Amino acid sequence: MVFRPYHYEHSAELSLRTALNSRLPEWIGVPVFNGNAPRDQPFPYVILGESTESEFFTKTSGGANIVLTVHIETEEDGYDQNDALKEQLLNAVSGPPVQLDSDWNLIWTELDGSRKYRYDMTKAHCIVFLRFVMNYQGLMN
Repeated sequence: MVFRPYHYEHSAELSLRTALNSRLPEWIGVPVFNGNAPRDQPFPYVILGESTESEFFTKTSGGANIVLTVHIETEEDGYDQNDALKEQLLNAVSGPPVQLDSDWNLIWTELDGSRKYRYDMTKAHCIVFLRFVMNYQGLMN
């Protein structure tokens, strides 16, 4: 049996984004957007940004390694709110396993890095890089 990426019914990234979009707002208490937030969106909010996905295969299974960039936007002088949301985000994705509504299974999650900066004296931005390793549980042809 040969495992090929094009035999997956759903991509790992799509499964992950779908699960995070539906569950993160409840877990961290702020709106979460996939891509861009509306222009008039009040702060704070989180954006699931760009990602990279690399697949791996063994004799018996396949999987994916995803690095997702998450943007935390706050309107506060200083980084307190930014840091608090980053902690909530990390606790949410590293606590009980994120349940995916597909044939993918999340194996582990880790913080791959983060950076903070300010737009001006009232807006703070934190970029968080999260790594997710997933394996495929569905039938592969």
